[in-house]
Amino acid sequence: MTPSVRRFISTLLAISVSVVFSYLAFRDISWAETWAVLRQADWGWFFGGALVGLLGFVARAAGWRILLMPSATIPVVRLFSPVAIGYMANNLLPARLGEFARAYVVGEREPVSKTTALGSIVIERLLDAYALLSVALVITLVLPYPTWLKHASEWLLLGMLLFSLGLMVLRRSHALRRGLIERWIAPQSPRVANHLIWYLSSFLIGANTPDQPHLSFRLVVLVYLRWIFEACMYLMVLVALGLDQEIPLHSALFVMVVVNIACLVPQAPGYIGAVQLATVESLALFHVGSETAIAYSLLVHVAFFVPITVVGLVYLIVGGFSLNRLHGDEVGPASK
Repeated sequence: MTPSVRRFISTLLAISVSVVFSYLAFRDISWAETWAVLRQADWGWFFGGALVGLLGFVARAAGWRILLMPSATIPVVRLFSPVAIGYMANNLLPARLGEFARAYVVGEREPVSKTTALGSIVIERLLDAYALLSVALVITLVLPYPTWLKHASEWLLLGMLLFSLGLMVLRRSHALRRGLIERWIAPQSPRVANHLIWYLSSFLIGANTPDQPHLSFRLVVLVYLRWIFEACMYLMVLVALGLDQEIPLHSALFVMVVVNIACLVPQAPGYIGAVQLATVESLALFHVGSETAIAYSLLVHVAFFVPITVVGLVYLIVGGFSLNRLHGDEVGPASK
């Protein structure tokens, strides 16, 4: 199967998932009622929430700076633009290419290998997931989880633990990873084996956490700060619709957890459908009507995705990149 055929099939499957999510979310929705809810929104709270959401990406850039320190010391202001471009690419391009795009951009601009940068992004995402699950655990103290979400969290935790264990083994055993490559790949293609050894070693340099306790502490604080900003965005949009008078404030935190878990499923760019379905299902626990939940999901979607996408596009143009370039093969994992 050629790469173009594989890409077409994966894109088709991703779009199919989004279509199914959208159907489940929007079926039987009265758009007149949804529009009536939106017209009553307090736009001051909404735009404030969108601004607070952007601050979360600044916290992400600050945490990424710590992860990249073994390779290079890069100011946060210079890392914010690759973060913005990466999220913009995730929102507009298929297959979550934003992670590769971010590594590609920082590797082009800074004295760090693209593969090493990609390794640091993997660790960042892993820390994000652990922090999100810890938030979910806290929520269970005040809210009984639905069975489907409990199972999803359990499978996510299991996958994260296995992935973390695999990374730890690879990092600690240079002889093991070199031996496996030389045994299984080198006999067929020594050149490919040599390249793979280099890429894996470079990746694992980035896929590490700080050795110094004070840096580790700062990193953990920044990871949670990023989620705090996002939670505040969800809460401010809740207030914008006046839902804070009807349901408990921790419901916004619950919606955030469910939406982020739903967005892990491979789907079309922009996560249309997944955000809406996750919001409707989670707010149903608080007896919020579907039309109101859809209105809330649309505002959350716009507040979180539009500002960073616009900022990312601006940085993309100013930096001399293009979406076609980010979508090209040079952004893939083979890029040094």
